[in-house]
Amino acid sequence: MRKSFKTFKVVDFWFQTILLVSTFGLVIYLTFPKFKFNEDLFILYFALGSAQLLSFIVNLIWVGLNQSKLRKYYAWTLLAFLILLIPPFTIIGLYALLFVSPITAIWYAYINFSELEELSFFY
Repeated sequence: MRKSFKTFKVVDFWFQTILLVSTFGLVIYLTFPKFKFNEDLFILYFALGSAQLLSFIVNLIWVGLNQSKLRKYYAWTLLAFLILLIPPFTIIGLYALLFVSPITAIWYAYINFSELEELSFFY
């Protein structure tokens, strides 16, 4: 089971890294030359966020509640975002997600990197 988990972590790390770099590259390409906001950015945000959420859920199922501190903080942050999407706070939550999502995406990539590094050290 450890070898399959390590394989998952390696694949997940590279998938998340490639997705993150390509998403930020496309955001720069679509936004900055024209200096206007492009509607395609929402699709990129959704794709990146969905991939990270799916990765988070798979890690949660595989490892259970024995998660790293960073991953637990990330879980609490996701919970805060979900609370901000409850109807009285929906507009505030959506604006917060628009600006905070890139930071949480980088944070999640860092979590994956640190866990992969730790896993490579021990196994």
